[in-house]
Amino acid sequence: MVRSSITGKVLRGVAVGALSLAIGATGANAETYHYITAKQPNGPVLQALMDVVAEFKKTHPDFDITLEHIPDRPAYLQKIKILATSGELPELFDADAEPYYEDIVEAGLVANIGEIFDEIGITDKYIPFALDYERFDDGSLWLIPWEANVEYFYYHKDMFEAAGVDPPATIGDFMDVCTTLGESGVTPVSVAGKEGWPMYRYLSMPSWRRMGNEFLDRLKVGEISMGSEAGLEDAQFFQELGANCFQQGFASADYTTALNMFLSGQSAIYYVGTWELHSLLDENSELKDDIAYFKMPIIDENDATGPDDFYAHSGIGTAIRADAATDEMKDFLAFLADRFGDISHHTYGGLPSLKIEVTDEMPQIYKDILADMEAVGEYARVWDVKLDAATVDTLFRQSQLLGLGEITPEQFAEEIDRSIQQYVSGQ
Repeated sequence: MVRSSITGKVLRGVAVGALSLAIGATGANAETYHYITAKQPNGPVLQALMDVVAEFKKTHPDFDITLEHIPDRPAYLQKIKILATSGELPELFDADAEPYYEDIVEAGLVANIGEIFDEIGITDKYIPFALDYERFDDGSLWLIPWEANVEYFYYHKDMFEAAGVDPPATIGDFMDVCTTLGESGVTPVSVAGKEGWPMYRYLSMPSWRRMGNEFLDRLKVGEISMGSEAGLEDAQFFQELGANCFQQGFASADYTTALNMFLSGQSAIYYVGTWELHSLLDENSELKDDIAYFKMPIIDENDATGPDDFYAHSGIGTAIRADAATDEMKDFLAFLADRFGDISHHTYGGLPSLKIEVTDEMPQIYKDILADMEAVGEYARVWDVKLDAATVDTLFRQSQLLGLGEITPEQFAEEIDRSIQQYVSGQ
């Protein structure tokens, strides 16, 4: 990693003092680790984590992890930035492998997770793509992955049958399905435009099929324009979705609203990752009778990526402050690698980043998902993680306008390119 920014310089300037303050602050109770997170307290990750902590405490009674939950993701990110610049980061906190966290890494404020995993011999216990998703472009790993997610299009089988449509194999088929569903009086797709990331998933699909991750990798450093053929294909596709597929008012719909539209039968299709699987299952932990799924459609036989290549990732990871990577923390991580996967899956229905055994008793949907994970060759990288923060802000505003038809694909491309060039020129 070779980067330079005002933020990075500020963080490097506080690094030494920050760690000194941190060590002093935890010296009185060095085995209690404070974890600030935006993860849901009732989700599989935190519930399984705290179960593992309780087991570990039986042989390490002074060890503990205390949780501070901030449910609002933007508020969480703002707090972490404030704590980082003031030298008050907690021992554990959530992060993505994005440019701001890269500044934190370069300032020496956090531990190298990849080196720790290799040292204690647990790297091979993780699903490879779950680790790879959390890595920086240079291959280094500075975050603990918790989940192994794949993202699907879920749909109501009865709505498809009533409209006389089948799950689409190509992006062209997808648009035809939306048109037919709409003509039958059904809202084709519900999407949480207020959240940002669901829009970017749709936006990125054509270029991902055409070029794989090459488009995003080159876009973020200004080597290819959003106004290129691939970029404009993305923008045109998204504008067509806004006009013909998404629900009315999609730009202001939050995650819960869009999900509930689908669950209540007000929309035919909903795109989401397997972290939301629990909402789609029946009492036997199988998909509800009326719900099925399909993978990201292809474009044609000239695609750079195949039908089994799509969004697969481990979600938001967790950092360890540099001075908190103690011998006891390493012992805990080794213990975690042995226990977290089974507890997350068998007790809470999660799909963990650690490898778990496929058993005959496992519900079929989990067997199918694990097989899909195994088949992933190349996974799509996430735009709002890989692009700089200012460009993500621009992308959010401009994607909403694009989907609402208030700007053209060309105007959208100009704004994205302008933001990226400002970022690149400031490095």
